[in-house]
Amino acid sequence: MSTLPATLLGLGWILSFALLGELLVHTAALPFPGSVVGMILLAGAERVGAVRGEGLRRAAGLLTGRM
Repeated sequence: MSTLPATLLGLGWILSFALLGELLVHTAALPFPGSVVGMILLAGAERVGAVRGEGLRRAAGLLTGRM
């Protein structure tokens, strides 16, 4: 797989889990930031093997490199 599509897929995973976290926090009225909840869910999904790949690492590297 080429680098750019893999990176875009990784970015899609990150944004999807951030949105999922926001939805969970909003619907359950949790006192945590939704993006943090989403990243915890993403870490759990990666840990069990539901989400994996070099694209996720590349996308995370791009995002943290721009901070």
